[in-house]
This record gives sequence, structure tokens and C-alpha cells, in this order.
Amino acid sequence: MSHSKYPFFIGNFGQGLARIDNQITPYPLPANPVRFGFDKDGVLVVLTADGNLHALEAASGRVIQSLRVSEPIPLSGESAVRPSMALADGLAFVTLPDKGEVLEIELASMTITRRFNVGGAPASLDWLWVEGVRH
Repeated sequence: MSHSKYPFFIGNFGQGLARIDNQITPYPLPANPVRFGFDKDGVLVVLTADGNLHALEAASGRVIQSLRVSEPIPLSGESAVRPSMALADGLAFVTLPDKGEVLEIELASMTITRRFNVGGAPASLDWLWVEGVRH
């Protein structure tokens, strides 16, 4: 995964992430990453198997803030529906399949700003933004 703001890639590295450029630099985390990505502004966000959401400094891997968003997430079991995440402009959206909810989290303060009760077992979601000329 990459972002136009940075001259490197970020990849899954077991119990952590790795910065990949002319070398591989491990970014240890308290638990295995379940989902990770960059928001529009280049904030690196990771949902880990211990149920926490982390904002990281992308260049160093230093955890800036963390928030508990769910119970621990099982990493095994073929039929297990796991939480997912989509990143927007300063926001993270995290699905909670076991509760039928989607959380909206403000990344700057790492607080839950809204809960959407969508029912069922939401397993995935996407956020789309389009950049260009305004008319």
C-alpha cells in the first residue's frame, strides 16, 4: 500500500507492518494487523486483532493514538466475518459484524463520532473520493 505523499510502501509484516523502500523496516504493533491503509491526507491507520484502531506516523511507524473499537478479532476460521475498515478525509469507518454496526471515528481526536446501526453482519465497505477541478 502506498500514498502519494510518501516515497515508500507499507506492507503486512506478521505482528506489525513494514516500511518498504530501499530496505525493509519493521513497524511492530501490539497485535497482528487486520486492516490498514492511508486516509486522504496520508495518515496511516491500522485495525489490529486485539480490537484497537491505531493512527501511526507513517515515516517512523510510531503509534500516535489508539482507540479500542471492538472485542478481539479472531484471525482463524474460514467462515468468520471480521471487521473491516474504510478511510476517508480525516475519518475511519469500521464495521462491527457481530453488532450490525458501522462506527465513524474522527482520526484527529481518535473518538467515535457516530454509530450506524445497519443490521445484519456488515463485512466490508469502501469510501470513494474524487479529486479534480470544481466547476
